[in-house]
Amino acid sequence: MGCTPSKEQDGASPRTPGKDKAPPPPSPPSNFTTPDEKTPACNEYRVDVTASGFGICVCGRPQAEHSAASRSKRSASKRSLGEGWIDPTAEGHPEACDDFRVDIEHETFGMCKCGFPRSQHSSRAVQGRTQTMRSPARTDKKVFRDPEEFIDPKACQNFVIDVDSPIQDMCTCGVIRKHHPISARTPPKKRRSTTGRVNDLVKKHESLILDAAQEAWQRLQEQDALARETDAAKAAERLRRRRSSWLAKIERARRDGQCVAPRFANVAADSKELVIEVTSETPGALLYWCHAKPGQDASRAFAAAEGDRSSPTAGLRRHDPAKDGILRVRGREPGTHVVVARALKKGLLDSELASGGFRLEPPSFLFTSAHAHELRSLHYSKSSPDDLGCSVCAAKLAQGEGFTCQTCGFNLCLRCALPHRHSDDASPSKRPPPPPTEASVAVDVGARRLWLSDDIRFVGNAATILDESLPLLDALGKALKAHPGVAVRLEGHTNSKCGLECDGKNKCENSACRKNFGGRGGAAGFSLARANAVRDALVKRNKIDAARIETRGLAGSRRLAVDTEGDDKHRNRRVEVHTLEF
Repeated sequence: MGCTPSKEQDGASPRTPGKDKAPPPPSPPSNFTTPDEKTPACNEYRVDVTASGFGICVCGRPQAEHSAASRSKRSASKRSLGEGWIDPTAEGHPEACDDFRVDIEHETFGMCKCGFPRSQHSSRAVQGRTQTMRSPARTDKKVFRDPEEFIDPKACQNFVIDVDSPIQDMCTCGVIRKHHPISARTPPKKRRSTTGRVNDLVKKHESLILDAAQEAWQRLQEQDALARETDAAKAAERLRRRRSSWLAKIERARRDGQCVAPRFANVAADSKELVIEVTSETPGALLYWCHAKPGQDASRAFAAAEGDRSSPTAGLRRHDPAKDGILRVRGREPGTHVVVARALKKGLLDSELASGGFRLEPPSFLFTSAHAHELRSLHYSKSSPDDLGCSVCAAKLAQGEGFTCQTCGFNLCLRCALPHRHSDDASPSKRPPPPPTEASVAVDVGARRLWLSDDIRFVGNAATILDESLPLLDALGKALKAHPGVAVRLEGHTNSKCGLECDGKNKCENSACRKNFGGRGGAAGFSLARANAVRDALVKRNKIDAARIETRGLAGSRRLAVDTEGDDKHRNRRVEVHTLEF
């Protein structure tokens, strides 16, 4: 039988014939949700931290059943409020405190000091504490700290732990660490800025320059020791190793597409000054350099230099040989001069920092045909110059200027030892002066030169040595024999306006050069032939090892007299002797 609906069921819908159903069961309480009930997900996903399942919303549905909009909306709300995973509408347990503080000693995670968990606190209690932690008070000294933190007025501004105190975290001022200002406990970190990075680069480049300068000074000391080496076998082995190391460095630079490191030479006309010439074997390379004078370290020379101090050429002056000519650095102050340089060329890697050390002082040793023994400079002698006079001219020897024999009482002043290098005659003569009565050769290790008392003379425009220069050649051979650790480079020079490009391969525009040297490799080839003639004479006549001698022909690229037709043109025809450092 069908049932007729009662009058109390006002909201019931009319029955459909054939589809009668049993009356529904009593409704459960409003706060009870059965597993089968499909309650739709809310529009604002909020995690119920008291739910038995992970990720259940306060509406009773899991996160997966919420739309992306509801989840993102909740995330934005959470970030803006900064109240974590707590429902902002939750009032919490009535006995929970209004300021949530974690009890780190409690065995349950997230327990407040009031004895209730974080989930049973109101959102205002949790959010208020977070706001307090994120917005600390600012003191008069502009230091952030907790408003309830006690700062002892006796506390110092730089916490230093007292290791002798029995109290933990006690400062040497007598106040514990937590009662110090935060700035005293943890000094603020320095922010790295662009200026700091530039300063780091400057210090790096300055350190490289200082290292190069120190290396030059050490090589100069090694050169002194090598010049005093008397064992020919040991000296030859040390020279061989240094030469091999230098050649390997050049080969490695060329193989790696790198500029060859600059070389240094003293091209002064006499021993009174230094003229340091800086060159690179890489054609067209720019040179960047600095010069540290005696009493001035390389760091001050670096600071005084021009240019961008954060670049690889920081602290170095720029020199373009194509525009500015050959780079020559002059030094007249007695003492050690150090030049640091680097070569750069577009398309190649920068060269290594190279350095050269030179010392301006009287020559160390002298060999003369007037005396059989080696003479030592008074600069190193313990004898008083007031008691010494020149054995040739009887003049009193100036302080540190002159030579004395360590075996006998023979003394020689600089004017008699090197008359053409230390002459006061200012009036030039059209013909070269006659050779001195005695031939002398001074070994100047610090200046990297061997000074000759006269120029080695040749027959006309030939490469044949005149007999009048043979005593000078023998004195040079005597000096090289006495110092087997000294290797030399013989440089031939001519009285010509032509430079190294005049090598006979191309027709020279200078008619005089074509006439005199056209069939002999040009001016460069002729000057090289004269240097080779001196080398051959030393090897054959004085039994000097040919491996210790290099030769170069420089034509007229380094003239002492600019006018090739003037009264001093004879000064351009010469063979200079330079010591090799490798």
